[in-house]
Amino acid sequence: MKRIRRSMWRITSQRLYPRSNNLYVAMTEDDLEVDVSDDDAQNGGVTNNGLKRREEMEVDSDEVTNRVVINRGCYSMSEFHEQHGYHRKPQPGPREYVQSKIKRCRCGVDKIVGLLLYIFPAFDWLRRYNLRTDAVGDLMAGITVGIVNIPQSMAFSLLAVLHPVYGLYTAFFAPLAFFFMGSSRHSSVGTFGVISILCADAVERIVGERYPPTELPSTTEPLTTLPMQSSSFFTTTSMMMNATTPAPCGPICDERLQIHTTLCLMVGLIQMLMAICRLGFVTTYLAQPLVRAFTTGAACHVITSQVPPLFGLVLPRYAGPLSLIYTWRDIFINLPKTNVATFLFGLLTFLILAPGKYLSERYKKQLKIPIPWELFVVIITILISYLVNVGEKYGVDIIGDVPVGFPKPTVPSLPSGVAISDLIGSAIAIAIVGFAVSVSLAKIFASKNDYEIDANQELLGYGAANASSSFFLCFVSASALARVALIDGAGGKSQISMLVSSIIIMFVLLVIGPLFEPLPKSVLAAIIIYALRRIVFQITEIRGLFKTSKVDCSIFVVTFLSVFILGVDLGLGVGVVFALFTVIVRTQLPIYSEQGRLVDTELYRDVQTYRSVKTRPGMVIFKMQTTLYYANAQQFRQRVLRATGINPVTRLAEIRKEEAAKERNKDGTLETSMAMKEIDVAKDDLHSLLIDCSLFGFIDVTGVTTLLALVRDYDRIGIATAFCSCPDSVMQSIKLIGHLDDESDNFYPSIHDAVLALSRKHALKDKTPSQAETVSVDNRDFENSTNEATKL
Repeated sequence: MKRIRRSMWRITSQRLYPRSNNLYVAMTEDDLEVDVSDDDAQNGGVTNNGLKRREEMEVDSDEVTNRVVINRGCYSMSEFHEQHGYHRKPQPGPREYVQSKIKRCRCGVDKIVGLLLYIFPAFDWLRRYNLRTDAVGDLMAGITVGIVNIPQSMAFSLLAVLHPVYGLYTAFFAPLAFFFMGSSRHSSVGTFGVISILCADAVERIVGERYPPTELPSTTEPLTTLPMQSSSFFTTTSMMMNATTPAPCGPICDERLQIHTTLCLMVGLIQMLMAICRLGFVTTYLAQPLVRAFTTGAACHVITSQVPPLFGLVLPRYAGPLSLIYTWRDIFINLPKTNVATFLFGLLTFLILAPGKYLSERYKKQLKIPIPWELFVVIITILISYLVNVGEKYGVDIIGDVPVGFPKPTVPSLPSGVAISDLIGSAIAIAIVGFAVSVSLAKIFASKNDYEIDANQELLGYGAANASSSFFLCFVSASALARVALIDGAGGKSQISMLVSSIIIMFVLLVIGPLFEPLPKSVLAAIIIYALRRIVFQITEIRGLFKTSKVDCSIFVVTFLSVFILGVDLGLGVGVVFALFTVIVRTQLPIYSEQGRLVDTELYRDVQTYRSVKTRPGMVIFKMQTTLYYANAQQFRQRVLRATGINPVTRLAEIRKEEAAKERNKDGTLETSMAMKEIDVAKDDLHSLLIDCSLFGFIDVTGVTTLLALVRDYDRIGIATAFCSCPDSVMQSIKLIGHLDDESDNFYPSIHDAVLALSRKHALKDKTPSQAETVSVDNRDFENSTNEATKL
């Protein structure tokens, strides 16, 4: 056996040391000895700055173990770059950048076709549509969702404080544009409860400023209460195509409709502009706990708004902070005025839906087609209402006149005295929230069904759906969880299912719309409340979030309470700001640790986490588990000073004070104070400070200034400072901002490289010039130098 002792490092499994026939490794804290057999030395010699890696398998007592051996020289970053041919991608100047963009903008037939296929993906996937495998699933899913969408769209229209027919318009027109421009195969664009309540809040805020609260109905008035000439926007014969003309509900309802359609157009244009600017990533700023808390709080507002029609109460609508509390106060005060017949219809709805949904959930594997219990409820209650004539006999609030046909296209316009600026804030919030919730659902079901979606394409599809449908008296649309789940459960494979659903709605509008006139509004209110029960139960997630992440739990609680107390729009803003604030706090107050080497390895871990970690005397390895920037730079410096136990500024002042005292003593025998001696004894052992930069995602000017100030201050008291595991972008930022040359020896590719290099420098620090010349600075000489110089 020939023993080779080198200053190098080797990764291996500790339990294999004594059992290998041709390799024996004995590693201690300050020494690494490697025994290599003659055969290994001949077949696997190590070259200068070379890398030798060997993986061996060994079976012992039916256990397979791996061993990885790495044999290389110790690098600084400049040597590492030189050895491995490092080069940075050249950054183009302004002129080259503009020229490259102009070249990409050249037009051609292929470019135009590609752009059209990108804007309208339907032209691409329709060519590849498989009728044999996909048509049946799409047809059944479309029929199922279409049937369920009839009562749901009417109910959510009431939620937006509009007549139910506008919900049917939205359910028909909105999916048509998304069919051609969307990329999700399982989205179901139409009415959505959270968006309806957001739109209602925005509209009622404006209407409430224009009319006294006593003149505002809690829901839309029946379409037959006021004479024809009072309306100037919607209900004239010339504005309906192939439709019977409904009687108007007065100027208040007309202004609501005008504001809704204009808001829908604004939301669509904002979403399309965001798609053009490639802003589909904005949804990443809405954390999952924030979205869940927001939907939970919004569901509370939705349910609260449906409680008065469930009991047949006519109450004023409140907007803004504490509106929920005021509404419940009025509900309890007016509860004795409940219309018993109205409440019985709502109770009947719950009695049918609860067991029906339970049975459908329990036997969903046996059911090939989901049972549309909502439609059954609507049919049963319509028959009862029609036969008993509950509207006239018992004062039950029913839907009333439902027009047949489609509305004539009309350019959205605002009432006089209402400006675009009054709606722009709400439009931006609704555009982002609607897209965020919809694209989240799309991603979930796309992953489940093994296909990808384009967030920017989805944004363009939703924008086109809202913008185009606004010309047909529709309000803002989005994708709803219940309908998307139905499409997936019924076997839907493509957007064809959404088209089939729209055809079902078209049949209702053209043929059977008047049959829904006797439907009590309390039935729609009960359908909404029952549909949102699971969203409200998301409040129980607080316990799980508290166990897994206190920060996520705080985001959920703050967002939910803000939405519940302040309202949907203000609550969302508070939740977003608080979520971003938690990110800042976590980067400003990160986890700091001192690193040490695990015994018999080159791995370095937190000294407080592993029992086998050994720290090297005279050296501090410091790590911060986040990026370094202006918000945490000062905290970072303070933690470094605490880890080393030395404030270089104070220490330098003490040294200068001591030197000045000695100079004043002529014979140089003046002794320093006892405190000064204690400082010398306690702090002179530290010779190196190593900062692990592996978790620095980026660094700004303040961070670079802080690092270089530490290097300068510690160097003035004889303590060397180095950086290891720096990402290339961080290292280049430090060099550029700090005006360091590429030959700077402050950077090392790993902690172990830095430990070896700094230990060697410290060992050679006190040698005479003749002794130091015998030790070459290149890696080959460093490998062959004696271990006694470095004790590694």
